[in-house]
Amino acid sequence: MIRPVRTSDHRVVNNQRESNKVNQPNSVQGAISATAAWFKECCGIETTDPFSTDLDRIAERDAKKSMALYRRYPDLPLGEKEPVPKYFVQEHDPRIVTAVAYGASYPIWDCGIGSFWPVEEAPVWDWVKTVADVAKIKAPAWEENRLVQEMLLKDEELKSKSKYEFDSEQVSFNELPFKNPNTGERFRFCMFMTFIDLGGYLLGSTRFMELLALDHELARAVMEKCFEISTSYSDFMRRTFGQELTGLASLGGDNACMLSPDMYREYAMAFDSMMIDKCGDVPCNLHSCGPSPHLYDVWTEYDNIDNIVLMQTRAVPGEIKRLRQALPNTYLMVTMMPPQIDFENEDARRIEQLVWQFSEDAGYRDLQISAFISKTGPETDRNVRAFYQAVSKVNTYIQKSV
Repeated sequence: MIRPVRTSDHRVVNNQRESNKVNQPNSVQGAISATAAWFKECCGIETTDPFSTDLDRIAERDAKKSMALYRRYPDLPLGEKEPVPKYFVQEHDPRIVTAVAYGASYPIWDCGIGSFWPVEEAPVWDWVKTVADVAKIKAPAWEENRLVQEMLLKDEELKSKSKYEFDSEQVSFNELPFKNPNTGERFRFCMFMTFIDLGGYLLGSTRFMELLALDHELARAVMEKCFEISTSYSDFMRRTFGQELTGLASLGGDNACMLSPDMYREYAMAFDSMMIDKCGDVPCNLHSCGPSPHLYDVWTEYDNIDNIVLMQTRAVPGEIKRLRQALPNTYLMVTMMPPQIDFENEDARRIEQLVWQFSEDAGYRDLQISAFISKTGPETDRNVRAFYQAVSKVNTYIQKSV
C-alpha cells in the first residue's frame, strides 16, 4: 500500500461524493483513487510540482480532476459534477526533508505519481559506522532547510489568497486527519517519522536492514537518534503552525511489512513505545504498507491497543478475518494492490468476490476497501463499476440484516 502523498493530487482523486456515502453504523466503505498518470492519460490534466505552481492554479486543476472523475463515472460516488476549487496546504515528505537536511540533493518531481522521489545517490549517513559516530549527529536547524522554507512560503502564499476557500477538512501540516464514516468522530494524528522508515532514508535501505539484523547496538543507537530527529521535526512543525497534539501517527511504518515479528518488537514496537511515552494517552494510527499477516499477532501486544483507532495495510485474501481478530475495535483501511490483487486486470467477478470476502471477514463493519487506478480503458472501467456495485450490495445486505 502507498501512504497518501500529501499533495493536492491525492486529496482530489479520493474525493467521494458525500451524498452517496453510507454514514451509519455497520457499513463498509469503498474508495477508488485515480493516480496522476490516470488523469494525464484520461483527460490530459498534468500534475505539476506544487511548490512551483500558483495555489489558484492548483485549486482549479484539482477541481477539473474531480469533474473529470464525475464525467467518467457519473453514476458512481467519484468526483463532483460542479466542484468548487479549494486551497489546502502543500507539504514535503518529512523523511525527504530530513535527508536534505543532512546533505541529500533536492528531490525529483514525478508527474506520473504526483509526488517527489529522493535522488538516487550515496546515503547521507553512509559515513556512520559506530555508536560514537551516531553521537556526533545533531538535530537539524529546520528553519534553515530549503524544503521547510518552501512549505513556509506556500503557507504565506495561502494566507494571501482569497479567491477560493481553504479546505479545512483536509490535511494540515504534519497531520493525518481521519473521520470515522460510521460514527462521524474526527481525529487529527500528529505525524512522527518512524525509525524503520527514516533509518532507510538516511542509511540506505539495504544497509539499514543489514544493520537491524546484524548490529543491534548500533541499530539501537540509530533508533534513539532517529527518535530525537523525528521528535525535533514534529515539535518544530507544531510550534510553527500552532497545533495541539491530539493523536499520534504512525505506529509501525511503511516498511513494517519487511520486518520479522521479533525484529518488529525490537525496533518498530520499541520506537512506538518511545513515541507513546512522549505523546501520552492519545488516539493512534497503525500502518504497514505491504502484506503483513506475519505481524497480526504482534499487533495484539501493543499496550495501547484500545487507542489504535485506525489501521492501514495491504488487503491480503484469506487474511482479513485474522486482522479483524487482532484489532477488533479498530477501523480498517485495506488496499488492493499487486501482486496480491491486480485490480485493473482482475476479472470483474473476482473483484466482487473479494469485496464480499473482505466485508464478511471484517464483520461487515469498520472497514474501507480501496484501490488505485493508473490506466484507462474498458477493463479498468468495468472493474471500478464492479467494485462499487459490490460495495453497494454489501451495504444493502448489512441494512437488511440489522
